[in-house]
Amino acid sequence: MRRGFLSFMAVSAVLVTACMVSAQPPGAPPMPVGGDPELERIVATLEQGGCLFGYGASLSDEIVNWPEYGCIRVDGAKMQDSHWELLLQLPSVKLLSLHNTPSAGKVRNCLRQLPQLSELQLDKSLDDSGMSTVAEIPSLEAIRIAETKVSDHGIWYLEELQNLKHVELETLPVTQQSFHYLKRLPRLSTLTVSDADLSGPWYLQQGDFPSLGKLSLQGEKVTDEVANQVAQLKGLIEIRFEGTKLSMTGLAQLAAMPNVEELSVSKSTLADAPCSMPSPANKLLMLDLSHTAAGDQFLTTVSNFPQLETLDLSFAQPTDRGLSQLKSLNQLHVLRLNNTSVTNAGIAHLECLSGLREIHLNDTQLDGDVLDHLAKIKTLEWIDLSNTKVAGEKLAKLALLPNLRGVALFNTPISSSDLPYLRKLARVDEVYVDGSQLSIDEQQQLREFYATAKTLPLHR
Repeated sequence: MRRGFLSFMAVSAVLVTACMVSAQPPGAPPMPVGGDPELERIVATLEQGGCLFGYGASLSDEIVNWPEYGCIRVDGAKMQDSHWELLLQLPSVKLLSLHNTPSAGKVRNCLRQLPQLSELQLDKSLDDSGMSTVAEIPSLEAIRIAETKVSDHGIWYLEELQNLKHVELETLPVTQQSFHYLKRLPRLSTLTVSDADLSGPWYLQQGDFPSLGKLSLQGEKVTDEVANQVAQLKGLIEIRFEGTKLSMTGLAQLAAMPNVEELSVSKSTLADAPCSMPSPANKLLMLDLSHTAAGDQFLTTVSNFPQLETLDLSFAQPTDRGLSQLKSLNQLHVLRLNNTSVTNAGIAHLECLSGLREIHLNDTQLDGDVLDHLAKIKTLEWIDLSNTKVAGEKLAKLALLPNLRGVALFNTPISSSDLPYLRKLARVDEVYVDGSQLSIDEQQQLREFYATAKTLPLHR
């Protein structure tokens, strides 16, 4: 299921009008089950000592393949020395997430004896001295270090971990010097750094970060100067500068990188300005400008991104006039305009987007007249009109969209008088009207109507 649907799948009382396969939960390790009395005794003792089994917050997709008891969250403040020894008796520990765990005590000896450990998370745990022990775990493929006293010196030990693929550093006293230690890791593919001072030259050379495809830098210390350093990493495919002090100049520099396909500058202090570039960014497929000041001035240069498939301007500042510039985006599939000032007149400019599949218009001032324009975009598969004024007889126009699979109408003024128009949407897979003026009984009756209608030959 595409991203556009995910935010709605957890909502109850869905009105379903076609056969649905039950949504599968995100991949997570299996919970402990019975079978081995001794193992169950160990688990019960460790749970009393602050351990949580079946921990699923992983940096790696491999978690779906890890065995039971293999993913453990540890509260070091509750662990006794004997608990660390018990932990070593568990089979195949793959993920260990340490919280509030100092370097003293038995933890370091325990880490040395976990030969199958694939991921280590350190949250307010260990320090530079403890990182020397981490360097003795060659099986590690992912590490997250957050809110600890680990400095550049501690990161230096990661040079020894040649199998590392994912590194996340959050709120640490590190600088760009840490990149000097990470850049030679042959398999490092994902790097995330938050709230660190990365200013100054990185002294990158050809061959540095040989496998790095995704870089995420977050925080107000990230500026255009940092973007200039990042631009040297020609192999990057996905870049996220979120909550930064990037300007439109820095954005243009990142977008111009030769292999970048996804670029997010969400929540950055980006002022509205043209994004001038020497040549079009022909490989960029996704651009996220949400929660920035980007608006009509930026949109005058949106033609610099001719291959865009996804554009997010939610909580940004586009107006109806600016939307007229989107006509140059022939490949656009997903457009997000949530919480913007656009009106029905602005949506009229989108009728020429022949490839548009999803449009998100949550929390805008649109009313039922917008459906005149949306009904002309025959490629639409998903429409979000939640928290708008949409209601009335024009709801029936949604039935004119041959590919429509879902429509969200949460918290709209839809009422009993609109039921005849909603019944015309029996062909649509998913219709959400929670928070409308329909009573619970009316919603249930509508669900039953859809369930019956989908069995009729006309709606198969």
